[in-house]
Amino acid sequence: MASLRQTCHTYSLTTDMWTDRAMRSFICLTMHFVDGDFHQHIWVLEVEGFQGKHDDGLSGFE
Repeated sequence: MASLRQTCHTYSLTTDMWTDRAMRSFICLTMHFVDGDFHQHIWVLEVEGFQGKHDDGLSGFE
């Protein structure tokens, strides 16, 4: 983690929600950054299941 602090000065966080074939809903938090050698890194920080459909207004957008 210390090397990450030296390499990663800026980053972007993204989220995604989806429903699998068994109709289970999930949300994911992902971190994206480019290191000093211009290599892209994508880290999945968290994936959680939740009750209900992801289009039920959970995101706060209409």
